[in-house]
Amino acid sequence: MHKTGVLLLLCAFGAANQSKLPPPGFEGREYQATETRYVSPTVLATWIKRVGPERELIDVIVLWRGEPGWHLKGSRRGSSSSATPDVHHTSISYGGLDLDMSFNRKRQLVTIGRREVALKPNLNVVLVDRVGTEPIKFKIETLAVEPSLPRHGPRLERVLGSSPRIVEFLQCHLSLPEPRGKQMIERVCSEITRK
Repeated sequence: MHKTGVLLLLCAFGAANQSKLPPPGFEGREYQATETRYVSPTVLATWIKRVGPERELIDVIVLWRGEPGWHLKGSRRGSSSSATPDVHHTSISYGGLDLDMSFNRKRQLVTIGRREVALKPNLNVVLVDRVGTEPIKFKIETLAVEPSLPRHGPRLERVLGSSPRIVEFLQCHLSLPEPRGKQMIERVCSEITRK
């Protein structure tokens, strides 16, 4: 059994999701990482994963959906995380909003703001709709995807594209209200929908 370490991986923009060398001190050991980035005109993805010498496993993906371009508004865009072996907490700031989530691996419990979502066996995706509405009334749905990330290529995009429900939720057919970020998001959407 590998010892599990804790690493905080912070991504403010859509960082390339290619295989990376392990951080110093984690060679041959499993560690935790989290990333947040744009995946469609309406959706921001945050995912927590375990990275080992031979494979990467998704613990949970949270897809935050609002109006087209909501995540591109404002000047603050980024995320920060803290973790123990069992609980991973992430705070994200996009579109002028501050959003919090935590994942308790032992209890298989995701907390979105103050709302707890118990993940039934094999469920590892949380769809959060109505981000940015006032008052905040999230609509939440859970589902499952294959937890193993492909070793090469557009890895998260392939995982998301494997689920027709996720592809529908992403609304890649919609247009952004402004040109900023359009090319990047169109490229990601094309990888997800494989068009």
